[in-house]
Amino acid sequence: MRRELNSKIIQNFLGEIEGVNFDIEVIFKTTENILNYLVENFKDFKISSYFVEDLKWSIIEVWNSTNIPSEIIENDLKTSIDKANSFKELSFEVYGSTDFFEEINQNIQAQKY
Repeated sequence: MRRELNSKIIQNFLGEIEGVNFDIEVIFKTTENILNYLVENFKDFKISSYFVEDLKWSIIEVWNSTNIPSEIIENDLKTSIDKANSFKELSFEVYGSTDFFEEINQNIQAQKY
């Protein structure tokens, strides 16, 4: 006779960064780490909820559409930051591709953040 597994979700994750809500902890932590890295590396970077929202959805899109682990996504985004001399020159990419970051990269270049 097979025993039933007794499991239940006690509490779902809910986080917030600059007024932007997160319900997936790994996305929250990746976004938070990238934002902290941006602040550490670029004096010209100002956090806005608009940027946080765009970054969050770009990370979600990569995470949901690929088999790339969050640690590699985060590392590749940090490498993108390391390559740029300023926030205005930043172009995010993961695995050598900017596909998931076209809109955010265009907005950075156009200085919309």
